[in-house]
Amino acid sequence: MLQMTLAPHAADKSPGDYLVGLTTDGRIASSRGGPETLGEWPAWVGTLNVPDGANAQTTLVAAFVRVTPDVMLQILGRGRSPGDAGERQAFATIRSMIRLGDPARGMVQPARIRVQTLTTAGDFRGVYATLGGNMIPVEDAAILNGVELDENVMKGQWLKLVDKVKRP
Repeated sequence: MLQMTLAPHAADKSPGDYLVGLTTDGRIASSRGGPETLGEWPAWVGTLNVPDGANAQTTLVAAFVRVTPDVMLQILGRGRSPGDAGERQAFATIRSMIRLGDPARGMVQPARIRVQTLTTAGDFRGVYATLGGNMIPVEDAAILNGVELDENVMKGQWLKLVDKVKRP
């Protein structure tokens, strides 16, 4: 499991300096890792031991990534136990960060849901097939609409349909 947020109070600090500040403030008991470059961004990647109650500590996978002069990402996660497959996957995910090279990939518009009034009645599977709403599988559309595949839907009933994703 990973959580990505903006690192608070990180303006004008390198990823390593930010880590030093967290340690000085007592928010981190110890760390193990070092500077890396993720994509083209300077980063610190490693593990942190953070206080967790009275005399206890939790080990977290962590990365601090400077993506712009104003923005540093803080990525925290953990596996079930230190060194397990979940922790290795968290590191692999962190290290897979790259800048999108194709500007169109960053400009995708999300799919939109529209509500349509039914002009016919029948079982959901059959009615859905006639609506041209095949942007998602009929099973997913049934879940979206809170009906079973073989459940009858009525003329005049509203259905939620997913519109096509628009790309620039």
